[in-house]
Order: sequence, then structure tokens, then C-alpha cells
Amino acid sequence: AGKNRHAAAHSKFMVHATATVAIGTAADMRSAAAMLDKFDETSVASMALATGLDEETIRGEYYDYADHWLTARDAKNLGLVAELEDYQTTAPVQEPEKMSFRQLLSVAHRVAMPQEKDENEFEKEKWREDILSRRILLNQKSL
Repeated sequence: AGKNRHAAAHSKFMVHATATVAIGTAADMRSAAAMLDKFDETSVASMALATGLDEETIRGEYYDYADHWLTARDAKNLGLVAELEDYQTTAPVQEPEKMSFRQLLSVAHRVAMPQEKDENEFEKEKWREDILSRRILLNQKSL
């Protein structure tokens, strides 16, 4: 789904009917099955729009309760993705066991995390929290 669909040139795709885990009564099971049918209906319609294939063909070829694996090129040829990109990988992290939790998150999410605070920063923050708490108490008492 999406307007601009792209994928890594080396990626793989799996197309299959929707699935869930259900627990409960027979009515709960029927409700879960009805929900899965609606999800399949929507998925098939989206795939038909993307590929130009008719819904019956898609249902017969890809929604037969089996897993269907596609290469990135297969997906592009089918119309599921418009563009294949050659993403660059980065070098593996050296000595991750010596990294702080924030550093690990930064590497994992490829985002800059705020710098870790020294003890003085924690004291300043605690002071700010104390002042804020007192203000809130005073405001509540005046109400």
C-alpha cells in the first residue's frame, strides 16, 4: 500500500492470505473469520490496483492459503513496487557490549539520540521537577 512504493533491490516479498490467532466461542471464531475475509478483500483490491490484474486472478494465484515468495524484480515486474533501490549498508558496529543503551539505540535506529547527561544535569532537572511539583500543589490549593 502507498503512493510511492519502493524496495531494496535484494529484498524478498511474501504474499499470502491474512491470518490471525483467535480464542473464544464459535461466535468469536466466526467473527475472526469474517474479519479475515474483509482484510483479504481489501488486500486483493489493493493488489489489483497496483498490478492491473483482475481480482479473481489475484485471489486464485496469491490468496490460496499458501505463501508465495517473490524477488524484488518479480514484485517490480508485477507492479507491486515502482522502483528498486540499491541501499548501502554500513560497517558492523565494533564492540557493541561497550556501548551505552542510548548509543545502541542510535545505531539500531540510525537516529541521533540526545547526549547522555552528567550528574549536574540530573541535579538541575530534579530541581526543575521539584519547582514544578510545588507550583502544581500551590495551584491546586488555590482552586
